[in-house]
Amino acid sequence: MKALLRGWVEQRDLTARHGCPTGSLASELDERGDGLDRAVAGVMARLLDWAEGQFAAMGRDDARELAVAPLGAYQGAALLTNTFRDPGLVEAEGRHLERWIDTLA
Repeated sequence: MKALLRGWVEQRDLTARHGCPTGSLASELDERGDGLDRAVAGVMARLLDWAEGQFAAMGRDDARELAVAPLGAYQGAALLTNTFRDPGLVEAEGRHLERWIDTLA
């Protein structure tokens, strides 16, 4: 989970310029009625399922709820990072999420 967070943080300059590619695509495709919105939702669902598995491997009974937190936090941080063109925002959120994960172990 922490490696995923680090990967997102490494992409902070790209996120500042363009936002999260998957989140942005999901938002745009949601406005269409041709089924592509469900296709991109499947991509996000696989990421959510993977994160749930990571928390379950930590022995957490609340793995699904925990999985939503970092994904939602990243999407919000990516939006703000892009809006303000400030890569430090996603970097700070990545550090915050890593500390949060440490408290769960």
